[in-house]
Amino acid sequence: MGLILGRKQTIGPHTGLLVEAVTPISPANKQGIRAGDLILNLDGHVLTNVFDFYIKMMDKEIGEPIELEYARGEGAAVSSRHARLTLTARPIPDGVALAKRFFQMEVSELNRALARRFNFDGPHELLVIVEVSASGQAADIGLRAGDLILSINHHTITTRREFSLEMEKVTAGDAVEFRIMRFSLGLFGNYVPRRYQIKMKASSQGGASRFF
Repeated sequence: MGLILGRKQTIGPHTGLLVEAVTPISPANKQGIRAGDLILNLDGHVLTNVFDFYIKMMDKEIGEPIELEYARGEGAAVSSRHARLTLTARPIPDGVALAKRFFQMEVSELNRALARRFNFDGPHELLVIVEVSASGQAADIGLRAGDLILSINHHTITTRREFSLEMEKVTAGDAVEFRIMRFSLGLFGNYVPRRYQIKMKASSQGGASRFF
C-alpha cells in the first residue's frame, strides 16, 4: 500500500492516524495521499491506533481493494477524501547491492560454477564472498574471495533471499556482525574449516573494522 503511519491526531473535526510518510511508486502515492494526512477509517472501520490498522490489514489478500477515508488540512480548510487502494506484495531488497555499497564486497549463493572456482565439493545452500574491493572494508578486515557467510547479526543465512532480508535492516552507520567460515590448508595437506566473528560498520566510504 505504501503508508507509514504514526500516532492518532486531530485536524479540525477529524481524528485519525497521521501519515508520516508515503512510499514512492506505491498505490497510496498514486492516489495522492501524502505525509500530514490523517487516515480516518479503513473499509468503514474507525482506526483506534496503528496496531488496529495493521491487524485489519492482515486479513487482506494481495490485489484486494481497500477503501480508505482520510482528511487533509489546507490552510484553514479541512476536507475528508476517499481513496481506493490495493495491497501489493512487498519487494525483496537487493542484498547483494547493499553488501557492495556498505562493505565493498560481492556475494552470491554457492552454485556449481562457484563451487568449482573455490574448490568446494559442490553447490550448497550457503552465501560465498566472490570478490572484495582492494580499498574497501571487507579487504581491510581480511575477508577474501571464497569465504562463506554463515550469519548476519546472529541470524543464520543460507540463501540470497535470507541475506537480502537481513541486509534490509542495515542502515548507514550500523555495526553489523558476520559469522564467517574459511577453509585453510592444514599441516597434512587437508582443508580445515575455521570460523570467525567479525564486525563491520555499514559505510559506503569504507572504515575501520576488526576481527574479535
